[in-house]
Amino acid sequence: MKRVRRQPSRHGAIELAAEIGQEFNLPLDRIGEVFSFDEATKRGIQDMRLLIGRRAEKMFEYVVASLGQAELVHQEDSAAPLYAGEEVQAPDYFVALKSGERYFVEVKHASKEALNEPVTFSRNYLARLKRYAHLNGLPPVSRTHPMT
Repeated sequence: MKRVRRQPSRHGAIELAAEIGQEFNLPLDRIGEVFSFDEATKRGIQDMRLLIGRRAEKMFEYVVASLGQAELVHQEDSAAPLYAGEEVQAPDYFVALKSGERYFVEVKHASKEALNEPVTFSRNYLARLKRYAHLNGLPPVSRTHPMT
């Protein structure tokens, strides 16, 4: 598989600035007054739960690509969608297989003593994921696949 070329230092920077501006209700030229990229990066690096979760997501992406059955693997939760009605939650990935099957996938890292020990999610969280799938034309399917 090939990755679509992007320029994160150009496009990503302005997208990040726009989202931070929305969070703090500031215009782009005033974000530096309340936000430091260096400090936010340092805090992120020190957050082991965040780093482990991010690593699990990236491992998922590469494992799916390496299996040779995917036509497209797309990080779905990289932007904040606009929606009307009930709340939605974008899952981590959209995967389109060569067989025509389409899936939204929420990747979770869980440390359990037994592989068959269930991982639970709130009804509200699952309802938001299912609504997102429904609005994108995919039937809601609940499948869990524990990974080591």
